[in-house]
Amino acid sequence: MATQTTTTTTASASLSRLLECPVCGDYALPPILQCQNGHHLCTRCQQSVSRCPICNAPKGINRNLALDQMAEISMFPCKYHSLGCSATLALAAKHAHEMTCPLGPCFCVLGADNCSWRGRPQKLVDHILSKHSFIPRMQGENVVVTATGFDKVQNFTWFVLQTCHGRDFLVTLKRISENSSFKQFFAVVVLVGSSKDASRFQYRLNLCGSDQRLTFEGSMRDIRSLVECVQNGNGLIFSTSTAERLFGGGDLKMDITITFHHAGW
Repeated sequence: MATQTTTTTTASASLSRLLECPVCGDYALPPILQCQNGHHLCTRCQQSVSRCPICNAPKGINRNLALDQMAEISMFPCKYHSLGCSATLALAAKHAHEMTCPLGPCFCVLGADNCSWRGRPQKLVDHILSKHSFIPRMQGENVVVTATGFDKVQNFTWFVLQTCHGRDFLVTLKRISENSSFKQFFAVVVLVGSSKDASRFQYRLNLCGSDQRLTFEGSMRDIRSLVECVQNGNGLIFSTSTAERLFGGGDLKMDITITFHHAGW
């Protein structure tokens, strides 16, 4: 069985090497286009040239269906294999893995439109503190934060770094509804770290009024899952009317508690 597995893996690796772009060495993935002489390039190189860099023929618009089919059955290393990732994946799983690969880069929490930084998660906190000092940092497993004017800004997004248990966590409060007459907000906490490390923690969010409370308890996700959490509503969702009932139209106060996953509330 071991010999068969080794042979299959070697054969798949040989197939994937046939898909390497002759210019940059990256893999050409479907749809794979070829010049009139049959030379293929990866999508990035294909878009950046007007003629085939191999034979100088006009770059083609015809697909190489044989290579497309080969890509579908080949196994590919993670694009971050040079950083130490040992994952080998089918084409269908490659993109999803690379989006959350623990050795891949993450992006600034302000989004690509506002900040072009990308790097290792371990460097994100330093980046925030040096370049986005308006994001406060608070210490302790239980903190109370105040968001001013949260219901008056059209594209409200607000962050706090919370440091406890020797780790950094990002608290996010964001408006998710574009309807001016019905405003919805979303709050979540994620670990600045890997998904494996995040699984060790849990968190609780409390919106506490004088006689009412809105609570959300959840398992911690990692920083790369922040966009997914917002899109899937994996956090505390509440409306402006709920906040007004709790806080009487004043500033929003949110109580945040982070504990290890085995701890009882």
